[in-house]
Amino acid sequence: MKKPIAVISDIHSNFEALSAVLADIRHLGIGSMICLGDIVGYASGARACLKAVNALGCPSILGNHDEAVAFDSTPLTNLNDTALAGILFARGRLNPTEKSFLAELPRDLVIDDIQFTHASLANPPSPSFGLPPAVGPTLLGSNSPHEPFRNRSS
Repeated sequence: MKKPIAVISDIHSNFEALSAVLADIRHLGIGSMICLGDIVGYASGARACLKAVNALGCPSILGNHDEAVAFDSTPLTNLNDTALAGILFARGRLNPTEKSFLAELPRDLVIDDIQFTHASLANPPSPSFGLPPAVGPTLLGSNSPHEPFRNRSS
């Protein structure tokens, strides 16, 4: 039997929530983790969340909020006021090294025949996410409406 993998996602700079989730993961004895993106955004703990996720040493994926913070050229359209404020706050607080960490995150990862993505395998991601075709036997992802999906191919 394969070991369980804890999947964290959509942290959105909420360090208190991240800390609680990581404590639960440790309590459950789960040793492997992956972060499906959106480490930053909304709340004010962008630096603390980046530091915590980086310290985990787990694979991480670029989320749309991460992208908006990492690249000043990312258009800030179709965002609610809170999302916009969180991105602008993080842009102003994070240093170039922290932004580079985000900028270097991949859009998807394949680990043990499981493909992980933040939103969509379309490049660039489409706002109408749906279920993309599975590349490997299993596809696992998290999309912006926060409706996880899992698709097993035959």
